[in-house]
Amino acid sequence: MKMPKKCASCANHTNNAPYVVKRGARFYESLGSAQPSSTHKSRAERALKILGSNLGLVLPILLLFIAQILVGGFFALVLLAFGIHLGFHPFTVFPYGFVVGSTLGIIAALAMGILTAIFVSILVVEARNAVMGVPYTIGEAWKEVKAKVEPVFVVVVVGAILFALWSFVPFIGFLLDLFTMMYLIMVFCVLFSQTGPHYLSTGFNKLIQMASKDALTFVALFIASALSLIPIIDLLALPYAVLLCVLFIRES
Repeated sequence: MKMPKKCASCANHTNNAPYVVKRGARFYESLGSAQPSSTHKSRAERALKILGSNLGLVLPILLLFIAQILVGGFFALVLLAFGIHLGFHPFTVFPYGFVVGSTLGIIAALAMGILTAIFVSILVVEARNAVMGVPYTIGEAWKEVKAKVEPVFVVVVVGAILFALWSFVPFIGFLLDLFTMMYLIMVFCVLFSQTGPHYLSTGFNKLIQMASKDALTFVALFIASALSLIPIIDLLALPYAVLLCVLFIRES
C-alpha cells in the first residue's frame, strides 16, 4: 500500500498530489513530471513576460506624461504672463523674475513629484495584481492609493530631500539619483505589497537583499530605472522596473 505524501509546509496529506495549497503555502512534489517552467526562469524574464501580456500597465505612465505636460505648460504660461506684465524690461524682469521663477520652479517640482508618486502608486497596485493574476483597473487602484495617501506623501518628501542632497554632490550625483530612484520604486512596491509602518527601511533592506542575492534582477532594475528617465521609453521601462520589485518582494 502506498503511503500518503505529506506536505512539509502545511502538514496536509494527499495521495499522489502534484502540489498542495493550504493557507497560502505551496507544496510541490515531483512525480516523474517536470516542475513548472516558470520556476526555472529568472525574475527579469518573468517580469518581461508579465509586461508583454499586461500592456495596460503603461496607461498610468502615459497619463502621468500627459499630466506633466499640462502642469509644465501651466507654469510656463504663468511665468510668461509675469514677463509680459513687467514689459520684459531687464531691470525689472531680472530681480523679480528670478524670485518668481524660483518660487514657481519649486512649486512645479513639488507638483510633479506628487503627480509622479500618485501615478507610480497606481502602477504598483496594478502590477501587483497582474503578478497575482487578479483583474485590475485604474479606478480600483486609485481607491487603494487614496487609502494610503499619507505614506505616499511621506515618500515624496523623502525623495525630494534625497534628490536635493545629491544635487550638491559632484561627479557621482547622477548615480546617486539613479540609486535613489531604484530605492523609491522599491519603497512604493513594499508600501502596496506588505503591511506595516516600516516601508522606508524595508524598501532599503529589500534593495540590499536584491543586490546580494539576485544580481541579475538588480542589474535589470538598474537598467530599467535608467531607461525610465527617458521620455517615451519610460512607458515600458518603469512598469518593468516595478514588476521586478513586486516579484522580488513576493518571492523573497
